[in-house]
Amino acid sequence: MAARKNKLTLTDAWKAKIQVSVISGRLYDHLQGKNSMSPTQIKAADILLKKLIPDLSRAEHTGAGGEAIKTDNVWRVELVKANANPDAA
Repeated sequence: MAARKNKLTLTDAWKAKIQVSVISGRLYDHLQGKNSMSPTQIKAADILLKKLIPDLSRAEHTGAGGEAIKTDNVWRVELVKANANPDAA
């Protein structure tokens, strides 16, 4: 059999996504009652997911010296109901 010309190599990012998918799938199945997991397994899955998926945290953008960023551009968008019959106006 001939060797493949385009060898598929998994990057670390792909491997991490696969790991997250497997772990979250097991946890989801546990929540649905399809499999049982011990508290230790659940805690281990939680720790692994925290290492693989970054936590969402609040980010604050400040200007030089830590003061608030001032902008002159202010946009206002208003939604108005369109007429059902445009000729009636």
